[in-house]
Amino acid sequence: MIPSIAFVGYKKTGKTTLICKVIEVLGSKGLRIGALKHDGHEFEMDHVGTDTYDFREAGAKSVMIQSARQVAMIEKVDSPAPVSELLQRFRDVDLIIMEGFKRESIPKILLIKDEQHFELIHKLEHIQAVCTNPSFLTSATDHWNGPVFDWSDASSIAEFVYQWWMKFQS
Repeated sequence: MIPSIAFVGYKKTGKTTLICKVIEVLGSKGLRIGALKHDGHEFEMDHVGTDTYDFREAGAKSVMIQSARQVAMIEKVDSPAPVSELLQRFRDVDLIIMEGFKRESIPKILLIKDEQHFELIHKLEHIQAVCTNPSFLTSATDHWNGPVFDWSDASSIAEFVYQWWMKFQS
């Protein structure tokens, strides 16, 4: 199984921005990163006017498109697939970084934007670290006895993820 870790927190806490920075740092270390995002709303990756959209509208349950450098697949599902099943679909990556999936039983890095968000420390399982803005660093250490990071320090957070990943490499 490919090691995976989720960045979780409430909406608009900066998860995507931080994940992108962490992916860049880890990529510069030579890691091949996969990314998986949870969407609590109905997303639409395909658009009117494309052949793949037309295939889906005609009734195709799954549509795949390939170019010289990319492959994408869109599947209609009756219910969300288990995270474990989604993770098994990744190929040729060393680490999978997820955004969301806070209710899943997976390792997590929790982002805290304001005082009310500290409740998640007590509600969620498998938290590996907490990231917050500089004004809440002291509060974070009062609520959490594990690693705490300034979320603007993507290099340190990436190094933490790298060291966490290394535990799986023996």
